[in-house]
Amino acid sequence: MRITLPVNATACILALTPIRANSAQPASRQTESPTETLADYRHVDVSPAAPLTTQEADHIKELIRRLADVDRPAYGYTLTKRFSRFAPIPAASTYFLGVSGDDPEIREPAALAELVRLGPAALPFLLESLTDTTLTQYRLTFPQNPRGFGRDERRIRYDPYLDRNPMNERENSILGERPKTDPKVKRGEVSYVVRIGDLCFVAIGQITNRDYRLISANGRYDANVIRSVEHGEIAKKLRKVWEVGDCRQGLFDHLMIDFRTRSGHSSARQADAALRLLFYFPDVATPIVAERIRLLNVESPDNGERIETNGVIDSVLIEKVAFSTDPVIRRELVRVMRTSSGILTFCASVPRASETNLDECWDRFREFDDKSPSHSPSFKWLVLASFNQYGGDGLVPFASRMLNDTSETTKDGKPHRCCDVAADLIARHVDGIDFDLDAPLDVRTKKIREITTKLERPKD
Repeated sequence: MRITLPVNATACILALTPIRANSAQPASRQTESPTETLADYRHVDVSPAAPLTTQEADHIKELIRRLADVDRPAYGYTLTKRFSRFAPIPAASTYFLGVSGDDPEIREPAALAELVRLGPAALPFLLESLTDTTLTQYRLTFPQNPRGFGRDERRIRYDPYLDRNPMNERENSILGERPKTDPKVKRGEVSYVVRIGDLCFVAIGQITNRDYRLISANGRYDANVIRSVEHGEIAKKLRKVWEVGDCRQGLFDHLMIDFRTRSGHSSARQADAALRLLFYFPDVATPIVAERIRLLNVESPDNGERIETNGVIDSVLIEKVAFSTDPVIRRELVRVMRTSSGILTFCASVPRASETNLDECWDRFREFDDKSPSHSPSFKWLVLASFNQYGGDGLVPFASRMLNDTSETTKDGKPHRCCDVAADLIARHVDGIDFDLDAPLDVRTKKIREITTKLERPKD
């Protein structure tokens, strides 16, 4: 279901006050947090959602019922893979730039991913189903303590804490102080069967930019702490938070608070909010996010100065915004590519900027490479890994320019020639081309010549 939100673009741009720290006008107001501020903002109305048809509502309910068929671990309810996740854009899950945290083996089941994609339309149904105790087919089994404690020493206890943004006054007033973990434990239990309500909880977190994982702490052996539908406070508080009338407007306002939060340590929250705003509300959010990128100070060579000025780690924000293919966002990424002094920020901007400004991207790449020869091996890998993460029309033209580079770089912790890594990248994204990184040197060299010839051949 595509969300179309007609709105005046100029009004959207003016909605977010410039946030440069040295601005003549104060761009943000201090809140209770000594380390975070909230950028001023003039409210923007999104067009109200059209009522769901009976068929659309039934489809969402059926997706929730299908969660009972889940029989394997996935993001949000696994003992591993603990980081930001947004199912509609799997590649946006990263350990750090260029290193994808997306593991196809534990991707969300199709029903859960579709519920997250539907976003504000599915949110009321997910909230209603938070207390659905229907068992799924998946049982979480906790590992045995390697230090020798017996099975009866392992226990499960329930944690009612809900992730929140300290700058969101409404959210914090409803959730209150951080509650203590339920002292009641179930000794001897070493597993837990996931419920439908648990998966609805995970989906709500992905939609609303909150860390709602079923396993809330890595207790591992002695105290496996989980959030569960068995703890009634979770559903009660979440439903209260989202008593906002129109869920689309409520979600937009909620994400805008995250996006407007300013501090270096809130960078991930800001960036993930931008990702969701651009996905769920592209017409409204694109000019707002583009203006934020335009006002970033990416020129300063002092990373600390950039964080203080911008209220965000610029590379973290650019990394998530770069998944947008909108021309307005791309124009701002071109500016970032041209002026950035940070390697990570430059690398995040290049895949999208190269779609329209390939030669400029290559010249800046060579400039970075010449200035930092000691970092050259890892830098070249990072640029190629960024292209692998984002894709785009600039991937093949850029990577093909590295097919004659025999200098060393690394991939998966192993040394490789840059030309080999570039050929491997091209093979991953172009049909009819294959490449084996582990083949003998002469075989790889011959294959690179064949790839070069094929790419230079005019297309019919």
